[in-house]
Amino acid sequence: MIPQRPWILTLLCVLGFLGCFLKMYYVFSSEIRSVSTWYPSFVSLSTLLLMAALFGLMQMRRWGFFLYLLFFVLHQVVQVAVKKWDIASSLLFTAILVVGFLQYKKLQ
Repeated sequence: MIPQRPWILTLLCVLGFLGCFLKMYYVFSSEIRSVSTWYPSFVSLSTLLLMAALFGLMQMRRWGFFLYLLFFVLHQVVQVAVKKWDIASSLLFTAILVVGFLQYKKLQ
């Protein structure tokens, strides 16, 4: 039985999924291609990783939390490395991580 999912986690995951769909279009922009030759591929693969992690969190699974944690760390490191990191773009990712951490005991 899947435990009751908190509404805040549902809201943040839905916003995360919306961001994933927007990111798919962002991959084809000239701005992202100007960063590096490998960066569009990274964004594409990290978006798939993010979607899998959000699905796991929506299902209240611990593997979803750990996959999300992996995505979060990897994303932050790469954003700093390519000099694209800013606090505004990291707020949603951080909020999902914090809520996932606070709900960890409810995850299966």
